Amino acid sequence: MSSPVIEEARFNAFDRDFSSPLANAPAWIALLFCSLFLFLTVSLHYPSLVAFVVSLLVCIGWGLVGTVSPNRSSLPVCAALLLLCTLFALQVHRQTNAPEAFPGTIHSTGEVLTIREWGFRTLALVRLREEEGGKFLLSFEKERPELKPGDLLSFSGKTAPFERPETGVGFDEFLYWKAKGGLAKIANPKAEKIGVVHSPAYLRHRMTERIRATLPQQTAGYVMAVTTGERDSRLESLHRSVGTSHLLAVSGFHVGIVFLLGWTLFKRFRPRLVLISILIWAYTILTGAAPSAMRAAFMLQLVIAGRLAGRAGNSFNTASAAGCLLLLYNPWLFWDIGWRLSMLAILSVTSIVAADYNNRTKAILASPLVWLATAVQAAWTFDRVPLAGLVINFLAIPAFTFLFPIALGCSLPSLLGMPGGYIFVAIPEILFSMWERLSSNILYLCPRDVSFSRGLLFCALATVTFFFARASGFQTNRAILASVLVLFSAASAIFFV
Repeated sequence: MSSPVIEEARFNAFDRDFSSPLANAPAWIALLFCSLFLFLTVSLHYPSLVAFVVSLLVCIGWGLVGTVSPNRSSLPVCAALLLLCTLFALQVHRQTNAPEAFPGTIHSTGEVLTIREWGFRTLALVRLREEEGGKFLLSFEKERPELKPGDLLSFSGKTAPFERPETGVGFDEFLYWKAKGGLAKIANPKAEKIGVVHSPAYLRHRMTERIRATLPQQTAGYVMAVTTGERDSRLESLHRSVGTSHLLAVSGFHVGIVFLLGWTLFKRFRPRLVLISILIWAYTILTGAAPSAMRAAFMLQLVIAGRLAGRAGNSFNTASAAGCLLLLYNPWLFWDIGWRLSMLAILSVTSIVAADYNNRTKAILASPLVWLATAVQAAWTFDRVPLAGLVINFLAIPAFTFLFPIALGCSLPSLLGMPGGYIFVAIPEILFSMWERLSSNILYLCPRDVSFSRGLLFCALATVTFFFARASGFQTNRAILASVLVLFSAASAIFFV
């Protein structure tokens, strides 16, 4: 006679093997629909109805392939997903087919949110005052004024729509700035600074200036990246060459560190999770609310909400739900490269967590899968991806989990103006120098880059589909079947369409 423990294990195994995507990861199905619909309607210019039907059929196919034993209890989930997908499709259709809602000429005031040097131009994304709303991109070519985030401008000029590539291939100015909330651009506007807005953008700029003036170059660059979201050009170039640029972009890694910090600081407080939520969102807003940071904040908030409700969720489903929330809030985020890379990375990590492997195997598989999942998008966008990133990222995540808190703790005395604070700053400066030498040596031993190719695309599709299917509740043989079907569909689309 078997023991209760063995019987419970058998039941859990049976339940896992015969579960369905609707039970395990319904949010992933919703995210799959939203992503496909956006890609078909905006990128490939399919009619909305055709895109809706195709996206719905793909999601139905995913559910049918992954379900072994249909259950009537899944019908309410199906109805809720169908309603959500329909509402999302209607919202996107309305936004993409709405006429351009901006005047031909404009004279207004607004706050400078970000400044970028773009070739021979200076670009300033400006948010109009609250009663008007909207964001406009000011492009200065002839006279390049000294602007700072938080400046209040009075400006005027002729508006023009963002450009789109005629062939559909190449940089799409329209989608790039739409993802950042831009409505239109104004070339060489007449602009005058009339004041300062004490907003998060202004606070970030003041903090950045303080960090640059106080800390050594390397430590300053890393502290800026993790606290204000600003990037040092030298560090950005170095990390791009070794495939670790994500360490400088505020993302789930950094928000996760803040979560662990809050978990430690508020250990003795009763409303611990509420205080952690406030800390996470304050940090996300302070660093500029980048799509990758917003995704991480939403995901952690869902985890906290589940904890408060006494329910533990599937991390893969939670990551998918966070992505859906962002797309529902702003569908144009789908074309933000930061959002895409962030979603691919977190879905890959959580799919590994959900796999039936021991912790050591999961740790070994995580870095290659994340690299493979993000390499296709990165190679398509940036032309090449360093192969050394496979090894360096395996070491970078645990290393910077300690380096960032050490850098912040050692920098605090100097930033607060305490006597002798420069002595503590020497510690992270030495550690960051050691890391840069290590990553440079690994790059020297493995100098090859990987460019975008069909082989890379097919390899990534097959691998990612398998792990995503397993995380959705597919049996192994059905996950393999899903990978084969996705490969066949991709090959057909490339060679015959």
